[in-house]
Amino acid sequence: MKNSIGSGIFAVHLVIIGLIGCELEPIPPAIKNKREFYVPQVTDSQWYTITAVKLAESEHCIVYADIDRNITVSVAEAITVEYETRIYPDITRVFGTIADVDGNGKVILLLLDIADGYTGSGGYVAGYFHPANMYKKSSAYPYSNEADMLYLDVSPLIPGSKNFYVTIAHELQHLINFSNTVTKNGKAQDIWIDEGLATGAEYIYGGDPHGRVAYFNADPYQSIRYGNNFFIWNGYWEDPSRSGAYYDSLANYATAYLFFQWLRIHAHNGAGIYKEIIDSPHRDYRALTAAAEQRIASEFHNWETLLGNWMLANAYNAPNGFWGYKGEIKTELHSLNPACGRDWGFSPGEGIFSALDESGEFTPDSDSGPHIRYIGFSKTGSPAFAAPYAGTYLLTFNINVDQKGGDEKGYLANSVIADIQAGTESARNAAEVLTAFERPLPASYPIDIRFNLDGASSADPQAPIQVKPDRFK
Repeated sequence: MKNSIGSGIFAVHLVIIGLIGCELEPIPPAIKNKREFYVPQVTDSQWYTITAVKLAESEHCIVYADIDRNITVSVAEAITVEYETRIYPDITRVFGTIADVDGNGKVILLLLDIADGYTGSGGYVAGYFHPANMYKKSSAYPYSNEADMLYLDVSPLIPGSKNFYVTIAHELQHLINFSNTVTKNGKAQDIWIDEGLATGAEYIYGGDPHGRVAYFNADPYQSIRYGNNFFIWNGYWEDPSRSGAYYDSLANYATAYLFFQWLRIHAHNGAGIYKEIIDSPHRDYRALTAAAEQRIASEFHNWETLLGNWMLANAYNAPNGFWGYKGEIKTELHSLNPACGRDWGFSPGEGIFSALDESGEFTPDSDSGPHIRYIGFSKTGSPAFAAPYAGTYLLTFNINVDQKGGDEKGYLANSVIADIQAGTESARNAAEVLTAFERPLPASYPIDIRFNLDGASSADPQAPIQVKPDRFK
């Protein structure tokens, strides 16, 4: 039985997981090694307790399973083998050490049917890391299990499947990240950095198992074309009240994946750049610019240069140099139908591509926001960084590093489509027509919960941005 014992604070983020079937067997009745765990309930923010049994243990992990879930010892032992041989060595090598808060040198992997309201379709929670467990039980943290641990779903996610292991890798990065940021100086990294590194952990374990690139290119909810990306994690595009109307948190993961793959591909030390970002004294964009300056090129000490080059990489798809992914990720930009230029509201970090008309030049009005930048370019040749912006396409983007900053006016050149909501004309992001490895999108989109602590010192520093008025004006 799930006994409600309190509430918690959480923010939702998404991870794409596929489904693989396996057969479950009853837990042998002779197993007596049981423990009570506090578990946050996703559906109503309440906490409850479960009784779990220890099924397997290895040098660096202990597998517990809800006693009511009938997970077999053989499945649990297979999980410890995968953890010891691949997940633990690969993820800790790249991202760093784990804070051993319970002093046993092992991470607890708690298998349970996460209370997420899943009814057979739609979203479900694949797994999560809860930072409260990293503290001693107290009035501040009354539901701490006082253990470095991960919660992992067993229905519909199948324990022992490839995507189950990918989830462990993703969540283990969050645990490592917390161990090397919050526990050191009480300040968490910006959400987009922590999540970008977690998508990097997915890659380290198994390539691109979630089809992040395919999702970016498909843009199924039509938000990437309007500038939605990773930089503002809890903003206009992530407001769940707008579900069905450009609501698209998955775009955060797709764009973060591409950005952090771009960093890895171009860094002299490859994935080694990830640990340097975690180890940085900075918890914001400066962690990336400092690492990129040292490991990629000196000009990337500047956020505008770093962000702009990554955006251009998704358009140029060059096999060499910074405007591409050196052939590891393939994108292709198609021309858009010319019409009339227009202004647009850009949140910090957002960028939109539009097509220049036959003149091949564009000069925006003088009232652009102070952080709005423009780059004119063609698929060949050098970009134009000053007006008139010449080429075939125009990139307009906002370089403001203040994630709480409001939208700023920027201009788009001649590219329009019908607004899906209101039937009016709106700007179109070239990401909508970036096509690469066409693969079917996953049939389900599990939810992986990001829990924040009540204390200001350890809460995520990024506050949600309010819905903007006249966004589609």
